[in-house]
This record gives sequence, C-alpha cells and structure tokens, in this order.
Amino acid sequence: MSDKKDTQFYQEVLDICLTAGRLMIEGGSEMYRVEDTMMRIAKNAGLMIRVFLRRRPVCS
Repeated sequence: MSDKKDTQFYQEVLDICLTAGRLMIEGGSEMYRVEDTMMRIAKNAGLMIRVFLRRRPVCS
C-alpha cells in the first residue's frame, strides 16, 4: 500500500472505533466493554491501539 492509502485506512479504522465507542457510551454501556470493543475492532483490522476513557471532564 502507498502512504496515502495507509493513512486513509488508519483513519477509517480510527473513525469506526470512535463511532462504535460513542454509540456504546450513549447507549449506557460499561466503560470496560467500550474499551474492549474499540481495541477488538482495531486488532481485527491489524492495528494496535490504546484506549483511554473518562466519564467526566478533568476541569469543570
């Protein structure tokens, strides 16, 4: 793959992971399930990611 195609592929996988995570959080899923799902999506696409979730903003 060319660099442009690699970048596009990585962006698409990231978008899918973030969309799945957002939908799960909005649906009331537990955070560990959201993290696990996002990591599984990326892993099945051949990528290794680290997921950090927080429930509330750091600064109020």
